Amino acid sequence: MLNSANEFPLSGSSDSQAFAETIVAARNGDEAAFSFLFETYKARICTYLAHLIGNEEEGRDLAQDTFLKAWRALPQTHKALQFEAWLYRIATNTALDYLRSQKLRGLLWKGRGEADHLDHISIEGQENRIAEEGACRLQEQPMVD
Repeated sequence: MLNSANEFPLSGSSDSQAFAETIVAARNGDEAAFSFLFETYKARICTYLAHLIGNEEEGRDLAQDTFLKAWRALPQTHKALQFEAWLYRIATNTALDYLRSQKLRGLLWKGRGEADHLDHISIEGQENRIAEEGACRLQEQPMVD
């Protein structure tokens, strides 16, 4: 279903052709089309990034960065673009860059004792972190003969 006021699919629409046309319009520089995509995905991307980073405010800032990167890169994308997957990949990479910069900042300041709290930051999945913690606990236990 299209909204006659701006010719973009309404948020409850299941019309994939109209959504694809909105993406094409955004790719061609239509700010209203990109605004529609922004409004459609901003809450999900903000939540996703806040979860990855562990901070709601930083998640919102990173979401803005994500959409800015998407707006700049969209004209160079191919026609068969899976927009949602592409947008989440940009968000994930933005979060990873942020985490790396925080970890690096912590390493640079470590000698001064101001960023020791950043040692726990990891870009690996929770499964790896749990396995590493378990291995550390096993190493700490005394060996029994």
